[in-house]
Amino acid sequence: MKTYERIRELRENHHWTQEDVAKKIDLTPQGYAKIERGETRLTLERLEQFADIFDVDIAQLLSNTSQFFYQNNKDSQHIYQNTQVDDNLKLYQYEIEKLKLSLAYKDEIIARLNEQIVDLRNLNRALIKTNQ
Repeated sequence: MKTYERIRELRENHHWTQEDVAKKIDLTPQGYAKIERGETRLTLERLEQFADIFDVDIAQLLSNTSQFFYQNNKDSQHIYQNTQVDDNLKLYQYEIEKLKLSLAYKDEIIARLNEQIVDLRNLNRALIKTNQ
């Protein structure tokens, strides 16, 4: 199930109209309808909004194997899932760690380049002084 299909399913399980959800995430009904049809790419910010209003994790919105069902009790409403979210979360956590390492490596490279810039500027100043 694709993310936009999951969003539609969650909306229907809450018995909300497209207009209801559009208001909750500050979109026009037409803009929201495009999301449900899969015509709009979702940003992380938008996914966070959906996760908040449906009270689910972003991973649940992204998971390809999730199947949600809705239960309405007198006291509260809950959305349950039957999925392998733990496996997907581990995969996402692994990817996050890889990205963090890449960012740390990038920061090291930038720091080295900045040091080289300082050294080259100092060398340039020294050469200018010797040529005067």
